[in-house]
Amino acid sequence: MRDINKVAFITKTAFKETEPTAFAWAKEKKYPLHNKINIKKAAAYFEKEHYKMPIAKKSEFCQNVIDAANTNNVPLDNTAIHKYASFDTIINPDFVDHIKVRISYLKDHESDKGFKDTYTELIKRASTQGQQEVEQIMRDVETADITSGLFNSYGKGIADPYETTLSVVKVAERTVDGMTVSLEQLRNIPDGELTGLVGNAGISELKAENGLDVFAALPRPVRKDILDLL
Repeated sequence: MRDINKVAFITKTAFKETEPTAFAWAKEKKYPLHNKINIKKAAAYFEKEHYKMPIAKKSEFCQNVIDAANTNNVPLDNTAIHKYASFDTIINPDFVDHIKVRISYLKDHESDKGFKDTYTELIKRASTQGQQEVEQIMRDVETADITSGLFNSYGKGIADPYETTLSVVKVAERTVDGMTVSLEQLRNIPDGELTGLVGNAGISELKAENGLDVFAALPRPVRKDILDLL
């Protein structure tokens, strides 16, 4: 009996799932990110629910999932998470158009006049204030959307405050051998792992501004070995 209990204990211990230490929302300990499966689950949840998330919670969720994905080598290309991680605090050149869409959604009722004035003021601020004010403008867009009720139309004709206010950073990338590769990914490969594949001179070329062209021109077997390092 003692031997049976010992075997059961060892078996239970061996298969016990690792306790999560990272979460998309850390304070609430929601949406664990301790393995690849859970990271993909969190990304899928963000895909469906991000329009309902307040700015602060959306930022936290997105950043924590991206960090966990990078640590665990989980590709998130062409996902909402990847898109939101690409936003930068530079005013969106289409900001005015996004705000005008909001104004067009408002009725001509007297009660909506105040909302129209608020959105018009946001247009003025975006054109005159420095880049350090962009995040505040984004938060004010969110407040105006909540007050006017337009937040219910996110993804249904109205872009959310992120898409409305911020610009997307264009990342240099190319599809090679069926896989999307970015210059940033190539630059993140340790030099020691590339030396035997392309030599010291090749490393410099591979991580230069035209690195994607250099990569695409390499022999297919070498490209495959490099892709395995991403």
